[in-house]
Parts: sequence; C-alpha cells; structure tokens
Amino acid sequence: MNASRSLCASSLAAALLSVACGSGTPLPPPPHTLQGSATSPTTDTPASPAVASALVPAPKPPCEQAADLVARVPGLRAEGKLERSRRALARAAELCPAKAGETWEAQLAVLGELGAIDEQKKLVSTVLSTAGAAEGAQKAAR
Repeated sequence: MNASRSLCASSLAAALLSVACGSGTPLPPPPHTLQGSATSPTTDTPASPAVASALVPAPKPPCEQAADLVARVPGLRAEGKLERSRRALARAAELCPAKAGETWEAQLAVLGELGAIDEQKKLVSTVLSTAGAAEGAQKAAR
C-alpha cells in the first residue's frame, strides 16, 4: 500500500514539474538578482540614497496619518466595525495629540454604541473640563 502511494506521489510530483518547467520559455530572474540594479547583491557599492528613497515612499507625518484614520471612521461605523472605529480614533489621538480633541465627538458616539460606559464617562469628564473643546464634543458629552 505504501509503495503505491509513494509511486503515486512521485508521479504527481513529476507531472507538476513537467507542467511548471516544460513551457520552454525561461522565466526572467527575480528583480534582486538583476545585474547592476539598486538591490543587486552582486554589486560592490550600495544603492545611492536617491535610488533607495525612490523605492520606499516616505512615511506621512503623524498628523496626516491621524487624519487618514479619522476619515476612515464613518465607513467603519457604517459597516458595524465599532471596535475597529474605537482603535482608529485612539490611534489618531495618540499620533496627533494636538488634534485629539477633534476626535472626541466621534469617540463618545462609538463608546456609547459599544456600551463602554466607564470609558465614555472618563472622556465626558475630559471634554467638559477642557476649555475650548469643540461644540460638537461638548454637546455629545452632555
């Protein structure tokens, strides 16, 4: 029985190998093996900073990342992804503390929808004790 399984497995492997390698057209080498490329391990000099920076986009500033997260929240809430909304708003506030107050109204709504009463009460206290808190956040806190 084991001999027939072994024969079947080796026949299958041979068939797959012939299909994969039998096209007659050689595949191009992976990009990291191309001679003279910026990522080639065979070159003696490292890629110039200009080439390296072109390969990897620069990260956005933290407040732009925060704005992107906040912009996603209405869609997440519409999909019922409340926990994800809460994490996105918390991360946005962490990334850009200067604009954290702009997320309070949405945070209060999400916390209410989640039934996270203790967190909501804590945020209400923060909103009401912060001079200059946004009017929408103050309304949501009352």
